[in-house]
Amino acid sequence: MVFDEMSERDLVAYTAIITGYAEATMTDDSYNSFRILGLMQNEGFSPNRVTLVSLIRAATKIGALFEVKSIHCFALRRGVGHGDEIFETSLIDGYVKCGALEITGAIFSGVGKRNVGSWNVIISGYVQYGNPLRALNFFHFMMIERNLKPDLISLANALLGCADLMCLSLGASIHGYIIRREIDLDLIAATALIEMYGKCRKIEKAKEVFDTVKFKDVVSCNVMIGAYLHSGLTEQAFGVLSLVRETGMRFNTATMLNLLSACANLTDIQRGRQLHGCVVKYGFGSDLEVCNQMVDMYAKCGCLDLARKFLDGMREKDLVSWVSMMMGYVNFGHADKAIAVFQMMQLLRGEKPDSVTIIALLQALSQLGSSRKVKEVHGCVYKLGLERESSIINSLVFTYAKCGKLEASEALFKNMEESDLASWNSMIGAYKSHGNCLKALELLNMMRERRIRPDEVTFTSILSACSHVGLVEEGWKIFYSMIDEYSMTPCEEHYGCMVDLLGRAGHLEEAYSFIRSVPLLQKSTSTLGALLGACRIHGNVKMGEVVASQLLSLEPENSGTYTLLSNIYADAGQWRSAERLRTSARERGLKKIPGYSLTN
Repeated sequence: MVFDEMSERDLVAYTAIITGYAEATMTDDSYNSFRILGLMQNEGFSPNRVTLVSLIRAATKIGALFEVKSIHCFALRRGVGHGDEIFETSLIDGYVKCGALEITGAIFSGVGKRNVGSWNVIISGYVQYGNPLRALNFFHFMMIERNLKPDLISLANALLGCADLMCLSLGASIHGYIIRREIDLDLIAATALIEMYGKCRKIEKAKEVFDTVKFKDVVSCNVMIGAYLHSGLTEQAFGVLSLVRETGMRFNTATMLNLLSACANLTDIQRGRQLHGCVVKYGFGSDLEVCNQMVDMYAKCGCLDLARKFLDGMREKDLVSWVSMMMGYVNFGHADKAIAVFQMMQLLRGEKPDSVTIIALLQALSQLGSSRKVKEVHGCVYKLGLERESSIINSLVFTYAKCGKLEASEALFKNMEESDLASWNSMIGAYKSHGNCLKALELLNMMRERRIRPDEVTFTSILSACSHVGLVEEGWKIFYSMIDEYSMTPCEEHYGCMVDLLGRAGHLEEAYSFIRSVPLLQKSTSTLGALLGACRIHGNVKMGEVVASQLLSLEPENSGTYTLLSNIYADAGQWRSAERLRTSARERGLKKIPGYSLTN
């Protein structure tokens, strides 16, 4: 290196080599900047403003907050950089990128003359670190400051803040400002505008902006794909994917993760298989994130053999890989296979399970009803030091109850140092599963006394508990308290619980009138199915015929409806009607799906 061969080195030479290391891409180069600084100070040279700016850049690259603070203190003691726009902007940028936003705000407020660059640094910092509201506050102050106009970086960051907050009105106002000032958007600002409209579900506006971008890159395409998926438009999202392929752009990890996640959520196995081909073709087989998403996609689509085959073929696996496979087995009722995957993970990796892994294991054990195994896992929780993890304790509360150990659930709940809403929901769910409605109602009253606001899950469990013991009047009180006391809008599940409650109690006419009064329920097959089941229990043939007719208009190929109505006829001694219905089902090629038991 030329620097090493220099017989005499001055401040300029030292600053030049420090700057070179600071601008290099390797992490070790940043450390070399500070090594050179030590040599420089040993030879009696004191860093100047340019040296300090380069050192801040080097410290920022490795997230060295202590070093940024040290440089700041040195500058204050020596009076270097005070009032210098470049130095102060670099210092603000350094604190922002090290995550010290409170210090950043204090320094920024003390800056005498702020330029566009310093405003951009602090606005982008708050956006990147998840405080878009504060970012937009700074953008507002920037806009009202005299002799200062936002540039494309300012506008892009403000649009990203609007996207995070889904604030369409302000985002549209910024777009209007851009149009009025006839500002030509660059690719970054245009992409931010697409993201804002996409997250605000204004998909036509997002597409309009996307279509105006002449030279698209993979990032802008990813944002457009995300916008379509956010609005549930999978077909259009895959249309953008075709554009990426046709134009020769190279997919990146974000593209694959977005689309695989969509296929998983929609259980679209056909498109999922197409993406599997892309994973192989474009060399994503070594990308752990993409591979994990592949396992998750196949598992959620119910293709458990394919998910397992893909998992077994992965060169590298982490906890996410194993847990994705475990949850696939759990969700489709193969608890024994989920436990086998956990055991294989322990055998092959010997890695300590985290809270997510423990919860997946407990879900599997709750299906098997093995209280002995749950106790073993409970012991492991203490060995791993996870006993303060509320999510694990909540899962243990529920799992013990599912395994018939309600006393263990109660003991865990009572001994929790800090119980959150999920803890209360878990205990209420435990009482519900044991048919102890009065205890569940008691917990709801305790929540009210302690001013803990219940959520939708709380009311679903309480209403379901009322349904199982026939507390109609209490059920109505709970249902209306959702609306009147907590200003919550009941969802289909809550309405379904009320129909089930009325049906079980024999109030069939009232249940049917309730369905007729709520348009949402008239197309709910689960709710109508619950009422049809109640018609059989109470032997109401006429009502059963009406409800079955509605069900068959929604799902004409549902064999269960035919079977249930046929049984209603048979129970009432109407054998000809029962046989006629069964014959009709056979002619349609419908078969009853057999049940199965986990026990021999």
